[in-house]
Amino acid sequence: TEALARGAEQRAPARMQRTLHLIREFSDQVQVICFAGEMGEIAAKNTGFSTHVLGAAQSIPSEAGDTCAAAKALKDAQVDLILFAGGDGTARLIADVVGNALPVLGVPSGVKMHSGVYAISPEAAGEILKQLLTGQLVNIVERDVKDIDEDAFRNGQVRARFYGTLLVPED
Repeated sequence: TEALARGAEQRAPARMQRTLHLIREFSDQVQVICFAGEMGEIAAKNTGFSTHVLGAAQSIPSEAGDTCAAAKALKDAQVDLILFAGGDGTARLIADVVGNALPVLGVPSGVKMHSGVYAISPEAAGEILKQLLTGQLVNIVERDVKDIDEDAFRNGQVRARFYGTLLVPED
């Protein structure tokens, strides 16, 4: 909220759309299971994918509780992979809810990017998805979820803190 008030822009929906654009040739084979609106539905529909909406954010823009609710719903739906856009805070929330129950892949869209769960760009995430969709061998490995240690930051130190792991495609 503070970042948006200072002029930051929501980048996650546009970046997710860039990722999905690269796999639109599979739109007749893939159904996107998501939350409504900016939490996946708009990006999926704008790139030609059918969607199954599991719920909706309680706040606009979405907040931490919305991310947790979406992650829980996707985990309960036993999706093949959770594709999410955000930064380290988002990865932390997903790790708290999903743990190592299923693979995830982050589309880099946040301010802080210390976690090893992100593709290097939205386009790289699309390429990884293509590999998965075409049956190419992609190892799934545990990667660290890290974020800035907020207490240390308030004391003038910048350091990443380990928060857990997530399963991610290794490419």
